[in-house]
Amino acid sequence: MHQLPELMAQATHTAFYLLMWSVSLLLQLTLFVSLFSRGVARFAPFFTNFVGFYLVRSALLFLLLNYISVPAYSWLYHLGLFLDIFVELSVALELTLHLVRTHGGWTPHNIIIPIIFLCAAAVGTYLTVHLTRENLMPVDQPILFFSYDMLLLWGWSFFVRESSLVARSISQGFAIYSTINIIANIGRNTALFYDHPQRYASWTYVLAASYMVVVIFWLGTLWPNPEKIAPKPLGTTI
Repeated sequence: MHQLPELMAQATHTAFYLLMWSVSLLLQLTLFVSLFSRGVARFAPFFTNFVGFYLVRSALLFLLLNYISVPAYSWLYHLGLFLDIFVELSVALELTLHLVRTHGGWTPHNIIIPIIFLCAAAVGTYLTVHLTRENLMPVDQPILFFSYDMLLLWGWSFFVRESSLVARSISQGFAIYSTINIIANIGRNTALFYDHPQRYASWTYVLAASYMVVVIFWLGTLWPNPEKIAPKPLGTTI
């Protein structure tokens, strides 16, 4: 049986978790609004959708926790994970297209690089899953795949000097979160295997806090390029 709803139900009884959730929701809302007020949303529409999706999902999961049954909550949680796959893939595609466009277009070299990244992310996911313990709640493979891919895209952005500051800030934020996400998911998996709910909760707090830190990072760095009044969206290829 999926154990996350029960673990979250226990956590919501603590004032610390309530404070953490409130601050996180406020930060996410501030970031979402700032993306439009700063004009960044038109540069990175899929990233903006990502921020909005996480904002709505976190609010729904918290507000409905004590008002619906555990099976219904588990279904809602899994639905969010399913939709999360498409949201994350769209962000990765948006950054990939931007890096390709600013690095000379679809040359043979720029076609091979994303393919290599996808293969490397798949290998990293495979190794992580098979090196972790087998639990009733295994490591989420799509999240791991996205994390590895975003780390590789962030590394590529250093070699693409023409990439926009917006793209670099987005990829760097994802790189920070992806690194912690990989470590935290392995830690939670290990905690469940050895039946340490407190350690599992601690890793969950670390994961939540890391996203808050990344949101603060994006709030401080995501500004449109001052020299470009109306730059093209990140995913534009022409």
